[in-house]
Amino acid sequence: MGTTWPAAATDTEPGVRLPLRVMIVDDHDVVRGGLRALLEASGELVVAEAADCAGAVREALATKPQVIIMDVRLGEESGITATRQIREVLPDARVLMLTSFVDEEALAASMLVGASGFVLKTIVGDDIVRSVRAVARGESAFDPELLLRGGFDRIAEQLHGSPEVRTDVPPDRGPSSVVGDIDAGHTEDDRNPQGG
Repeated sequence: MGTTWPAAATDTEPGVRLPLRVMIVDDHDVVRGGLRALLEASGELVVAEAADCAGAVREALATKPQVIIMDVRLGEESGITATRQIREVLPDARVLMLTSFVDEEALAASMLVGASGFVLKTIVGDDIVRSVRAVARGESAFDPELLLRGGFDRIAEQLHGSPEVRTDVPPDRGPSSVVGDIDAGHTEDDRNPQGG
């Protein structure tokens, strides 16, 4: 059964202490910087950044973030491995996997190690903030493009019973994306100057 996106990325969500403590793990400086700008512009607190598995585990233990945005591929390393290692010692940490392309094998592996969401880097900035807040509330957040791939429902049912999967992302958001916004130096406030 699908769930709706939270009403607005800047709204206080019931049951979630704001600002959220977020860690960003990506091997590209520009992506980490852009995600930090998006999150901090929305009132969240980025407590740590890391570019590799060892750094991710070390920073997670030191800062105990509520949500970790984790790139699936960290150069020659795997964000899935880092997620497993972190959740072994911080089982309450919520992990939102971020990837450049649809990969069903990586999706299944991410779910097996306890990731709460799996989104593509084409997601727009305000939706990634909503996804972060959703996983902080204990919900799942999956990119709708993944739902178009055969086998996703079967994988989800096997691993989580009947998860609530987000399916109702606005259909055409144009070329804007996390990566595109980061490259252009835009934040959510730039795209929504009136706060809407």
